Amino acid sequence: MYKFAVFLALLLSVPYTAFPQSNRTTPAPAASEQESGLLSYIDFGGSSNAGGRIFTLGLSAGYAFNRHVSINSRAPLYFVSATPPAAGSGGTTTLSGHGIGDPSVSVLLSFPQHIFDYKTSVTTWVPVASVRSGFSTGSVLVDWANRVRWRIGDRLIPFGQVDVGNTVPDTPLFVLPYTARGFNTRFEGGTNVGLTRIFSAGGSFYYVLPFGQQHIYSRVCDSGSGSGSGSGGAWNDGWMTQQLTVGNDLTRDHGFSTWVAASLPHYVDLEIGYTRSYGYKLNTVSFGIGFDLVHALRHRRE
Repeated sequence: MYKFAVFLALLLSVPYTAFPQSNRTTPAPAASEQESGLLSYIDFGGSSNAGGRIFTLGLSAGYAFNRHVSINSRAPLYFVSATPPAAGSGGTTTLSGHGIGDPSVSVLLSFPQHIFDYKTSVTTWVPVASVRSGFSTGSVLVDWANRVRWRIGDRLIPFGQVDVGNTVPDTPLFVLPYTARGFNTRFEGGTNVGLTRIFSAGGSFYYVLPFGQQHIYSRVCDSGSGSGSGSGGAWNDGWMTQQLTVGNDLTRDHGFSTWVAASLPHYVDLEIGYTRSYGYKLNTVSFGIGFDLVHALRHRRE
């Protein structure tokens, strides 16, 4: 109850903002698209693969000071359903649960141009959630993201992004089966193609490069399964059968994603996609639905 109260206090202490989750599309109005004001965004989505199904309900909150600077927070609620192998046996065990994740606070700097734009943000996760659930590492996590994109004609928008931090953040197309603590860099490059005024599609390649020791807290494993250490070769057995895995090179991964997105009327955004992880040998299908609450209310009032 105490953690839940702290969670609500952190959420309410930061003004509301719209900060789009997706690295591929920009469904929610970003700070660069208006001078200033309160913004808000609600998202629901998830990923399904051989490791299980993880869904998240997120409330984003913050304030755009001007077209270049904004601050935001996001509070996630996780829903997990998985059938990992039972520890010490050849069978499986069914696991389902839900719980709050660590809330995050981000500061975003945006430098938009008609052809080329650059965004940089620093996101900090505050350890509020339960470590035993796998939704938290019990430590403060920080990620520094740098993203560039440019327009080629009216429809083609290539982009590139580099993340540096002591964790590996989720993406809209791959809600990870773990929460990580350890120094990592993540590279992604791809392109988005406008198909119509509503629909777009795209694809990207990514690579996660870890440095030093990693602590991996499984989201798809019962906390009673025990803990241990692992290596890159035994990684899948680690996060499916152990709540905590400690070792080097655990988060190394590479693969590609592809997606289709739609910006629907009434400020509703939809995205479905597929990710192939070669490091984890996983095929992940994902979806996401978003709703811009403040802009919908403002439009209705006008």
